[in-house]
Amino acid sequence: MTALAGHRTAVRRAVRRAVRAGLGALLCAALAAGCGADGTDGTTPRSASAPVTGTSRPVAEASPPPAVASTPSPGGLGPTDTGWLHLSLAMEEQSLALLELAPTHGADPALTTWAGDLAQGQRADLTTLRALLAAAGLDGENPHEGHDMPGMVNAAERRALERARGTRFDELLRAALREHLAQTRTLATALRRTDGDARVHRLARRMGERAAKAEAGLTGP
Repeated sequence: MTALAGHRTAVRRAVRRAVRAGLGALLCAALAAGCGADGTDGTTPRSASAPVTGTSRPVAEASPPPAVASTPSPGGLGPTDTGWLHLSLAMEEQSLALLELAPTHGADPALTTWAGDLAQGQRADLTTLRALLAAAGLDGENPHEGHDMPGMVNAAERRALERARGTRFDELLRAALREHLAQTRTLATALRRTDGDARVHRLARRMGERAAKAEAGLTGP
């Protein structure tokens, strides 16, 4: 197995562990590719209206990270940075797709303007995320695609938003984006507490600050 293939396999396994471990162990598992388990897929879909929950195992029960976890990508990024990049890319792509529905689906002009401003910033962030992954040789398959984790929009939620109109759409969009923005801040803050690539940490700071500003400007029920 090549170093690149081994690194991607480690990240995919880490994503699965993160789904089971919940938000509390997300960075330990998804970003550091650690807190080992058996690598089976523990994804459990949640309904569009259900709160995000997770079942956490005590940290003391976690196995040591697999040896490949410390292997940098061909571009020199460590697994924590590349894990954050992949996860953030998936989250931003999903979020942007919802924001772009606002002009044709929503009823609140202020929310539509807010969504447009946030969408503009997210497009810039996506450009940088993709460029950093490409520079690291990791611009192919995203191991987070199709996963249902905190901050992500599952298929049922996406369909509900696509079908909704008027005030119902506004309600669903606010709920989805509040979760997304909170998780964006959480991941950005946690990444910046680790050692890593300065370019990735600068992007994390920018995305975290953008999310905090957007949260403050998001009004309504």
